Amino acid sequence: LLAASLPAMAIFTNGGFESGDFTGWPQGTGLNNNGLTLPQPFTGASINLSPGGTFTGAVVNSSYTELSGAPITPMPFAGTYSARVGDTTSGYNANYISQQDVITAADRDSSDNKLHVRFSYAVVLEDPGHDPEEQPFFYLRVRNVTKGTDLYEDFSFAGQTGTQFLPIPSPGNTSALYLNWKPADVVVPDADLGDTIEVYLLAAGCSQSGHY
Repeated sequence: LLAASLPAMAIFTNGGFESGDFTGWPQGTGLNNNGLTLPQPFTGASINLSPGGTFTGAVVNSSYTELSGAPITPMPFAGTYSARVGDTTSGYNANYISQQDVITAADRDSSDNKLHVRFSYAVVLEDPGHDPEEQPFFYLRVRNVTKGTDLYEDFSFAGQTGTQFLPIPSPGNTSALYLNWKPADVVVPDADLGDTIEVYLLAAGCSQSGHY
């Protein structure tokens, strides 16, 4: 599961999911039955999904508690809602959401006169101990679509060394790991003003089919 919370911002429609649904956010699915393409370190180019899958994401509020016992707080992180990408469905299932929009001068932060894309995200992944390329994983990217350049990228498979995953305390799902809310502040270069910026978030189960 990959949960995301974006503060209200001019650049994206329904940027904070405060409409209570995915308005403005196209959704997609795939099957992680091929696993990640080696070698490591993995990037977005390592993802090798097949067609299929079921979209199981949702926009959730403070009543949402199904996090496999992970103490992710607060829920939601900001405002009234956060987006959940994926859930505990197994069977290779992968979910993603994305949105593209043009960044304009209206998106400058008046405090520093810079262009920002700000958000926070939290993660829950089962850790079956497969080989790295077979593990459940999450992927998050902010991209300048116009120039074809990545402005921010985070990719981790379950149990990856260097990612600050924590074990879920009992009586939760002790085979799962979690990453509490992590803030990201992507400063978009002035040279990208007028370009199309995309936010993309993906969560995928393992390539052996049994773990979310």
